[in-house]
Parts: sequence; structure tokens; C-alpha cells
Amino acid sequence: GWIEGRSRYARLGIAIHSASGFIHPGSYNHQILEISNITSHPIKIRAGMRIVQIVFELTRSKAEKPYRIYGEVARDQ
Repeated sequence: GWIEGRSRYARLGIAIHSASGFIHPGSYNHQILEISNITSHPIKIRAGMRIVQIVFELTRSKAEKPYRIYGEVARDQ
């Protein structure tokens, strides 16, 4: 799947996930949001604001090498 910032907030100057937004098949961890204010003025983000969207993709089979087992970073999250 994918995790992406919503365009409404991008137009205000909030950049979400400057690195890869791809969620590997077999992941079983917390997804980290990288949030940046790319303007020169402060922007408040409040609890409950829907600043991201997650796109799920259906796979036809189980992951041959689940990321939670074989991914280097995922083991410690």
C-alpha cells in the first residue's frame, strides 16, 4: 500500500512523507510520518485532522519474504 499527504494540506505548505511512502507487503509495524512546514509561517496541526490518506492494495498471495521478518529497519520498530 501507500501513505500519502492530502493535496489540500500540500497547498497550505505542509509536506508529508518526503521519503518513500510505500508500505511493504508483510509489514507489521507503525508507519512513521515525516511532516514538514515548507512555508515561512507557522501552521497548526491538531489531533483528528485528516492530513494523510492510505491506499491499500490487494495482493494475490502472501508475501514470500514478509517485511517484518526480512526488512532490516522493520525489525526494531
